[in-house]
Amino acid sequence: MKRIIFLILLSSILFPGCVRTFFPGYFYSSPAPLNIESRNKAGIKNTYLGFDVQNPIVEYDNESIYSIRGRYIKSYTGSAGSISSGLSAYAGLFDIRNEGNSVENYFGIGPELNGALMLPLGRFKMGIGMNIFANVELGSYYFFRREKNQGFPLNLYVSLFPVFSYEFENDYVLSFQTNLGTPGGISPMISINMGNDIFWLGWRPMRWDHEYINLERVGHLSIGYMFKI
Repeated sequence: MKRIIFLILLSSILFPGCVRTFFPGYFYSSPAPLNIESRNKAGIKNTYLGFDVQNPIVEYDNESIYSIRGRYIKSYTGSAGSISSGLSAYAGLFDIRNEGNSVENYFGIGPELNGALMLPLGRFKMGIGMNIFANVELGSYYFFRREKNQGFPLNLYVSLFPVFSYEFENDYVLSFQTNLGTPGGISPMISINMGNDIFWLGWRPMRWDHEYINLERVGHLSIGYMFKI
């Protein structure tokens, strides 16, 4: 049953239908990348604070979303994988011009779990991971959705991703992953861990429906930064 629900949500992202559904604001964003520490050895534990800004792609032309997210994350990296957990909070504005020029706000908070099993091959690693985020989302956009009988404050998001990383001689780690699931649909991202700082860039392509293929729309961009505390 859970698999069926997941496939329905994913298909609604990639292949929009005739009846418009207003998903939670976070649904239009992308997951954060997995924290991968340097050195192929067990027992590396760190704590990070971070934030990212996003301009998620929306179903309809002339509409836009802008959001910011903050994260408190504890990470553990071993020889066979990485796992991180913590708390994420976010807020955003949704300009719904096709619904009476309405501009709605939303904000939410919840626990996050991110992990991957990885195969180390010298300085190179490859693996498969999963991101899980449960949250409560409120704000004027929530009540906007309630008026359309679509609002529910509790949400669960799950995405899978292949991940690849390479450790340079200075212990910097460059990693690449492509998320598949919710939020974000299909969203590749690249990050670099510089020891005390992590920078990352994410992208979600334009919708697959030919109606939305427009060279002026590059899709969803997300830029993030985390620092060790």
